[in-house]
Amino acid sequence: MILQALTITAALAAVAYLIHAIKQNKGIPDSISATAYAVENPHYFTAAMFAEAILLLPMFLEKTPDSAEWIAFLSMLGLGAVGATPNYREEGGIAHNIGAFLTGIGSQLVIALNNPIILSTWGLFPLTLIQGKNYTFWAEIICFLNIILYNLS
Repeated sequence: MILQALTITAALAAVAYLIHAIKQNKGIPDSISATAYAVENPHYFTAAMFAEAILLLPMFLEKTPDSAEWIAFLSMLGLGAVGATPNYREEGGIAHNIGAFLTGIGSQLVIALNNPIILSTWGLFPLTLIQGKNYTFWAEIICFLNIILYNLS
């Protein structure tokens, strides 16, 4: 119950941060990482990503079999690396990109191995192609959504 509450808190915090960042950006950014440049202070982005990683990790590990826990852990460590490098355009771009890769691919791999039906949310992705931009943002949203669904399943 506590671990589920942490996941729900993570989801609500992510929604609150993203609504704020989208308002500051005056629209959907190219990526979640780009919100670091839209908000008043890039440390808000860092705090948001660290909070997500810390709040999602316990249930992510709990739901994942021992043989794949290291992938789940690396995916949340990657999210921490993303948060630790909010100014990725000026510095830390390599660490940021590696962290993003670990988070995206690692989380979806864990889900594919343990509850693949959740990946059906990727069926929504072609709808984002209609608008012709912001592909990365929507792919990241689907990754986060899948982690939350996995944790709560």
